[in-house]
Amino acid sequence: MGLSRLSGIPPDGGDFASLAMTIRTKMKKIFLFLKQEPVVVFSLSFSILLLSFLPLFYFLKITPPNTVFPLIHNHPQDYHCYLQFMRQALDGRWFFIDRYTPENFPARFVYLVYLLLGKVAAVTGLDLPLIYTLSRLIFGAVFLILIYRLIRIIYPDDGAPQTNVRNTSQCSGGANTLYHPGSYRDWYRGKNKRILAVFLTFFGCGFWTLSFFDKNIIIGRILNFWSEVDILERFTYIPHHLFAKMLMVASIILLINALEKRKKSLLFAATVAGFLCGLSSPFVYVNLAVIIVITIFFILFRHSERIRQLAVSRGIFQLPERGRSLHALRLVGMTKELVFFLLFSSLSLLYLRWVENSGFPWNHYLEREKLVFNISFWEYLLFSGLPFIFSLFAVPSFIKSRKIAHLFILSWLLEPWLSLFLLAPFFPLQKVRFLAGCAFIPMGIMGSLGMVKIAKWLSRHCHHYRPILLSLLAISSFIFSVNIYSNYKDRTASLSPSLYNVYLPNEIVTALAYFNKYTPVDSVVLSQGFMGNLVPAYAHNKVVAGHLTNTYQMAEKNAEVDAFFRQNDPASAKKMIEKYQVKYVFYSLDTDPPKEDFIRKLGLLEVYQTGRVHIFKTK
Repeated sequence: MGLSRLSGIPPDGGDFASLAMTIRTKMKKIFLFLKQEPVVVFSLSFSILLLSFLPLFYFLKITPPNTVFPLIHNHPQDYHCYLQFMRQALDGRWFFIDRYTPENFPARFVYLVYLLLGKVAAVTGLDLPLIYTLSRLIFGAVFLILIYRLIRIIYPDDGAPQTNVRNTSQCSGGANTLYHPGSYRDWYRGKNKRILAVFLTFFGCGFWTLSFFDKNIIIGRILNFWSEVDILERFTYIPHHLFAKMLMVASIILLINALEKRKKSLLFAATVAGFLCGLSSPFVYVNLAVIIVITIFFILFRHSERIRQLAVSRGIFQLPERGRSLHALRLVGMTKELVFFLLFSSLSLLYLRWVENSGFPWNHYLEREKLVFNISFWEYLLFSGLPFIFSLFAVPSFIKSRKIAHLFILSWLLEPWLSLFLLAPFFPLQKVRFLAGCAFIPMGIMGSLGMVKIAKWLSRHCHHYRPILLSLLAISSFIFSVNIYSNYKDRTASLSPSLYNVYLPNEIVTALAYFNKYTPVDSVVLSQGFMGNLVPAYAHNKVVAGHLTNTYQMAEKNAEVDAFFRQNDPASAKKMIEKYQVKYVFYSLDTDPPKEDFIRKLGLLEVYQTGRVHIFKTK
């Protein structure tokens, strides 16, 4: 063969056959490798994380020259508020104060995640924006791993729940089996259901609408006003919410194992995880608590002798006669353990409620929760999309199953519907807070079995199960892809390179570094609103005004700041400096240049200047 190549003589047919066989063998090995479950799950996980960070990569790419982009991914004002909490932890605090107002209010132990991230920054020496972004990546990856772990619990390698087995002797083959012959049997096994569940959970999203404006097609996503539920945000969202959701899934996994294995240590671990979940985000914990309560009701329903006997008589719960008493006792034990979890994990809510009632700035959350975001039944149905529709076909199987894990998933699927449209008026929360419960997880998990059942039902006569299932996957992928594309376009249009509080000019960066290096900790800086939002995030100073909700009496202070930087009333300006104990005045891109006469009358001393930025020290 080598000689024929050198001489230009075509190889004989045997050489071609050998080469083709070699290529075919290698391709088969590659295909078998790519088909392995860990490879598929890793690929899907990597893909969704990559897609989630694509808007950030885009923002980095369009960074103008001589500016710095501090890895902002959400509302800039809130992003810098979270950074300023990390800055306080970096400065050595364990209890947070409010640096967005000059007044001194009591410090509180809050925002556990930013406390930990700030301490990590202190140890590693890495910049706060980088630590913040790495936390989104790490928390997101752990979140995905925990979801996959939960999927493995629901769909183990032993196939479908035993309660689903029925006589199918009339089917081809005449055997008593749950499966249809051929490819359906393969796809009903645990591995393939897990992969399908991973796909639906990671990429599943709602329907969308099309409209036309000025010869352009506008794609409308349902509930797009709440970024927490966006497909490109839910796995890399704001760290404290993401951390809480990670702990929520961990709590459910630990509870399932604790109840099945009857281990108190696992129950204790689940309770600690639930407590930390509530401490990180009470909104996520409230959804978790409702799920637990629904699960308890399911268990009590099965414990009711009259209802259980009726159910058994109709073949719903196939429990052996001699095992019913023992089973009832076990159900009572499960209920007690779940109540234990709720009682002790909810202490985090009681603590945060005390913090909210302890004064400013923590009490502004009480007012925020009075805002109204209406969500109609049809909106939420369209938002839930195909995964929810698929999951409905799996409900009977999960109801029939005796596994506690299936009860949890069933309760989880039901929770947002009860919370949004029945329980919401009884909670002091905005209605949208019940979107924080990660309902896409049970929808994806149950949707996997539901999609299989739909394909099975449609293939009863034609025996084309695999093409039908692949068609359902193709339709789902198309709907998901359009939603992801629309989400990406909206995210990349949310920040502009012209915003100097987003893309920070170098002169701003160096001025903030001056504050952090050469001024006393917690000394008060007077600046306009845009820079006021930046200073506590990148320096250890307080400001007169800088955040809509974290600045005490923001409207009054805004008016005073505007009057000061008009520079036409030195007497009032001097009183303001004394009133708020201002140590530094920051002239920057959001103010007019300093007027010499005004500066002289106030007795200000210039200590830093670069380009359009001036920093003055008061007497």
